[in-house]
Amino acid sequence: MYNPPVIRFPIVLLLLLFVLPAGASADPLAQLEERLRQIDAELETLAHLSLRSDSGSIGYYSKSYYSDAHPEWVEINLGEMQVFDEVVIVPVVRRYSKVEFKADGLPEKLLVRAGTPEDPAGRLIAEIDTDQPRTAPLVIHLPNTQASWIRIEAPRMNQRGADGRYTFQLAEVLVFSGRENIALHRPVTASTASTGHSDAWRPRFLTDGHTPYIMDTARGAKTQAFIRLGAAPPALTMDLEHPQDVSRIHLHAVDQSAMVPQAHFSDFGMPRHLVIEGALNSDFSDARLLLAVHRDSTIDAGPIMMWRFPETRCRYVRITAPTPKPNLRLPPVHRSSLARSIPADRPPLDDDSPIFRIGFAEIELFSNGTNAARGKTVSIANLTAKIWGRQSALTDGSNLYGEIVPLREWMRQLARRHELEKERPRVEAAIARQLGRQKTSLQRMYWITALLTLVIAAGLILFRLIHLRRMQTIKKRIAADLHDELGANLHAIGLCSELAKMELAEAANTPLNQNLDEIRNLAEMTARATRYVSHMLDSSQYHENLVQEMKHTADRFLADLNHEAEFPPEAALEPLPPRKRIDLYLFYKECLTNIIRHSGASEVKTTLSLSGSRLTLCVSDNGIGLNGQVPHSLKRRARLMHAKLKTRSSENGTDVMLKLRAKHRLSRKVKGRKVQCQ
Repeated sequence: MYNPPVIRFPIVLLLLLFVLPAGASADPLAQLEERLRQIDAELETLAHLSLRSDSGSIGYYSKSYYSDAHPEWVEINLGEMQVFDEVVIVPVVRRYSKVEFKADGLPEKLLVRAGTPEDPAGRLIAEIDTDQPRTAPLVIHLPNTQASWIRIEAPRMNQRGADGRYTFQLAEVLVFSGRENIALHRPVTASTASTGHSDAWRPRFLTDGHTPYIMDTARGAKTQAFIRLGAAPPALTMDLEHPQDVSRIHLHAVDQSAMVPQAHFSDFGMPRHLVIEGALNSDFSDARLLLAVHRDSTIDAGPIMMWRFPETRCRYVRITAPTPKPNLRLPPVHRSSLARSIPADRPPLDDDSPIFRIGFAEIELFSNGTNAARGKTVSIANLTAKIWGRQSALTDGSNLYGEIVPLREWMRQLARRHELEKERPRVEAAIARQLGRQKTSLQRMYWITALLTLVIAAGLILFRLIHLRRMQTIKKRIAADLHDELGANLHAIGLCSELAKMELAEAANTPLNQNLDEIRNLAEMTARATRYVSHMLDSSQYHENLVQEMKHTADRFLADLNHEAEFPPEAALEPLPPRKRIDLYLFYKECLTNIIRHSGASEVKTTLSLSGSRLTLCVSDNGIGLNGQVPHSLKRRARLMHAKLKTRSSENGTDVMLKLRAKHRLSRKVKGRKVQCQ
């Protein structure tokens, strides 16, 4: 099929507008949406950044200034040469509104140096951007780094939220060698330190193991802490089932999140004095002191109390609280329960009797970086009245918020959550921008499509008009050539026959003279037919009376046969277009030609009837029939008119019926009866 350029170009442009932009923009959007799904899926696996609401130590801050141009530093003495691979810096977190928490006094840039006693200047091992605002820890990867001290430097300080002055503040610094925090409880020195302020701010709190966070992994089982009290010093004994080398203990404080507001200080259930012993024998006959802890105030308490001690091989570990809780006042119901549990051979409980209380959410005892106490049995002595909790909760690996994970993994998860939560809004914004661009492009393409549709429609109409005009020109040229050339030749034939007749005038009645008359008549008939056909080719010039032409043709073709014809008035056919009138006439003429040539009929009947916009032509004869074969010439003529052709043959002859639908009603100008086919 021929497509003119006026149509082909807009179609190609339309395809380019839809296919190429869609293909170019689909991949980035799909990648962004996939990245958003990955972020959400990973966030589901990470610990939540839940902040503490209890009391305790905060961390370190330097002197404050009115400008940031005062470098400050803190230095952690690791003792002997140590190999480490990661440093974690925990910022001080300040509340700025009901829901807004941000790092306070954390410089925009930090330098990390490491060295030895022989190298007091040290070497720069890391320079990091703190990526603020943030509340999460900073994790610095330093593979295979060796030093005996580490220094955190602030080239320029940052403002604190309390008064807008410039200071350098940190909550905790952790230095990991594998799973071990080798900076735990190591000595800390600083360039300057604040004086005369709260006891919660001291350089030593940078390595006490206390952070502003609660271990909230939000996965796994959740268990309540275990708390009991008694009138005698309590003792918790743990069986590790086989001898192991232990070097670190974590005591998780009682969770206070079950009640709001909190009824107790952060050291609720945590004894001020603890003695931790290890032994290979169950009777502790070979007991060795692992750790003796003396806390002076609640400042030294935190969610997780961490201590390191020299590596010791033991199977049994005993935790004892040798001193009572000072000024502990029990509710009457607890005091009554405790009094009933005291044996008769012991002094009765009165208001001045010492009360011992101990409680933990979890006890972790580490051997080679692994919690050897998880799932182990803990026996309790000298404890009577129960407050709450199950004994198995001490070593089940869970707290009130879910599973307890290693400290290093916890810090990494919090840092990773910060990265993902900072990235997620950027990805969402990129998706929104991409969708906005696509929406704009789509709207633009809608308008362009509408415009191109109009252009294509106008092009089709223009092409149709040009095509019709070209065909009309061709028809006129053919009609003119047919009229001029064939008419001239036929006229010449007629003249030649006249001349021959004049030369044979003396033989006027001879057969030759009769033949010349016949040639003359045929030439004149052919000339008239040529003029008629040329007029039909130029349909705009066709103004013949269709009914009269059909009657004349029937009379001429069927002169030797019995013929009946019924036609409507010519006025009824005026709405029929000239092209349809010509095609109808030629179809009728072809029907008569086939009857004369092939049917052997002696009778013919023609009926042309009208009904609304439908025109029906019936031609019947009493000939030999069609034998199931409809002439191709009739099929072709019917197809050109978009009409329905139907034939019927029988012993009585043949019926040919043509049904044609016009655009307008054909009988609206005709009054009287309509003639139908028989």
